[in-house]
Amino acid sequence: MANIYFENGDFILFDDRNGGKNLNWVRAVQDSVTENDAVPYGLGEFEGGLYAVAPSINDDIESIIAVVTKIHARLKTSRFKYGDGRGHQNIKQMIYFSDDDEFSDFTNGLGYIQTMIYVPVKLKDGV
Repeated sequence: MANIYFENGDFILFDDRNGGKNLNWVRAVQDSVTENDAVPYGLGEFEGGLYAVAPSINDDIESIIAVVTKIHARLKTSRFKYGDGRGHQNIKQMIYFSDDDEFSDFTNGLGYIQTMIYVPVKLKDGV
């Protein structure tokens, strides 16, 4: 059985400050990358943190909303709460394989491209 590694360091952040209408693309780069290397994009620091993660169907808004809703419902019965106030946003990462990739059967078997939804969380007060 083959191992599957997800090495792609890019994510889509939903910009909650504008009603979620804008998306920010974040890509991990090495520390040696300069502003000139990143043109026409900019460089910034990603704050990091703790996230609850669950799979969804890529570009299916109903599926994404259902997943985020379930994560928030689960948080109510856990030791965690939504991680607002830290400048964090919900994050999306698409997991897919090209048709010529040895793992394309994964996507074909599911019948859709999988997206991972990351919701920022933090410990509840007093925990």
